[in-house]
Amino acid sequence: MNINLHQASDIQCESALASGKADVAFCALPIDTEVFTVHVMKQLPVYFLISTDNPLSVCNKIHVSQLQDEQFITIDEDNKCGEGFNTRCQKAGFVPNIIMRSSDTQLIYNLCQKNAGISFYIGEPASMPEGVTLIPEDPPNVWEVGLVTLTYRKPSKEAKEFIDFFKQW
Repeated sequence: MNINLHQASDIQCESALASGKADVAFCALPIDTEVFTVHVMKQLPVYFLISTDNPLSVCNKIHVSQLQDEQFITIDEDNKCGEGFNTRCQKAGFVPNIIMRSSDTQLIYNLCQKNAGISFYIGEPASMPEGVTLIPEDPPNVWEVGLVTLTYRKPSKEAKEFIDFFKQW
């Protein structure tokens, strides 16, 4: 089996599926289930990525209302992961101050380390670079991702094998 993997934004993944450039993709949920079929879904915890120089870094958890005066460095707009955060901030009475967007996660980590702003980390906690910490949101938040194909196109044999491989994910 020959598989070509490409990293792309959420919007680019959906577009690649719709245009036939991809047979299967990991897509942020929710998606249009009339157009796409979700074969496997996973919920991943969301954390705030904060410099240890930021006073909030000593918190065990952070409610979004505590972030009103903070600056944010986040993933580019072609990704859906920030949509829910913006909504939660608006419900808390403010619009988040997003000072920069980037698709380069290493750059985001480096800027957070220098206390230039706060970002997000999605997934199980991992070893973080020195100078940054992960703090869960209160109440806990998750990001949903699915392994997706187009509803009207039958997955290829290779795509089915890929999907089957990730069923235990």
